[in-house]
Amino acid sequence: MGKIRGAVSSAGLLAVVFVLFVACAAPAAGPGPAPSGTAPIATASGGAVISTGSGGVRGSAPATTGGVAPRPLTSSNAPATPRCPAKLSLTSNGIPKPPSTITAHRMLPDGTVRSALMCVYVGTNMDPDAGLPLLRRMNLGGDLAAMAEELRWLPPEVPGEQHSCSAVGGTQTNFLVAVGFADGRTSWLGAADDPNACIGTAGSIISSWTTGARFLAAMRAGRWVPPTKPDGGSCSGQARFGQQVQMVPAGAVSVRICLDIGSSSSHVDRTTGFTGLVNALDQPPTRASTSSCAFPPTPPGTKVPDNPFYRLVFHYRQGPSVGVRVMPGCVPAIDNSSLQAADSSGVATLIKALMSHP
Repeated sequence: MGKIRGAVSSAGLLAVVFVLFVACAAPAAGPGPAPSGTAPIATASGGAVISTGSGGVRGSAPATTGGVAPRPLTSSNAPATPRCPAKLSLTSNGIPKPPSTITAHRMLPDGTVRSALMCVYVGTNMDPDAGLPLLRRMNLGGDLAAMAEELRWLPPEVPGEQHSCSAVGGTQTNFLVAVGFADGRTSWLGAADDPNACIGTAGSIISSWTTGARFLAAMRAGRWVPPTKPDGGSCSGQARFGQQVQMVPAGAVSVRICLDIGSSSSHVDRTTGFTGLVNALDQPPTRASTSSCAFPPTPPGTKVPDNPFYRLVFHYRQGPSVGVRVMPGCVPAIDNSSLQAADSSGVATLIKALMSHP
């Protein structure tokens, strides 16, 4: 799950578009709020605007069991079998609208998942998909507990979050999923696989991070498919519950620091000595991420410098990583796809020290 994210720093350019941390919604996505987004613009002063692309418990592990024995069902208290809606409805930001959900702070409520009914509606992202007829329905197999845990890690959308999305047209596969629990409850999810990975996920919360590709893989396999393990050398973070309130949720056990400057790239991994960096990143006031920052204007005739661009990926003992982008000199300079903050003088210094330490 994730968002399309990226970055390029190049001399002579006034605007650079970053597409980072796969999964948009998302932004997943994000990850922007899925269908919303911003495009690179020019500031009134002539400075460059960077579109960086695109979330409360502080990173605690999601519960996967309810701890209460299910109540025996009788003909009078047996829950109704969920049915796929004949036609698709959408939320205000274009996510397939769940027919009903259980109130919870995560994408799915606590409890043991026993079933998942998938409803599929196929259309195009070039026309409104509201009103699409049901194409097929299927009961998903596989490890549904793992599915629930993965979805519970998604961070909620921060009010005001914005994400840039590409504008490729094509087929859009929409999903409504009725998740059944051992105690008889049902909570629905909405997601979509679109060509730009820009439609988020709806359930007990709304997340800008996309899960459409995950549900598309499940549809094709007939079961929930375990996610591909991130490459050990990856400089892209994932979506982690808690990043909507802290730049770096508590509990990180290691960090990978990737540096891009001009045409060169390098990285270091640290398992100790990075606490000061985490504290510095979590200190500045934050606001909802707009997935963009602006450089001050460059005087006419002056060469635009190659600015360093840092991608920080914090890993945890349990659950997904979280990525933070830092571009000194760009305002605001710090962004984790849910929040952004202006760079304090200490952050870049701490990063440089960690990269140079043997």
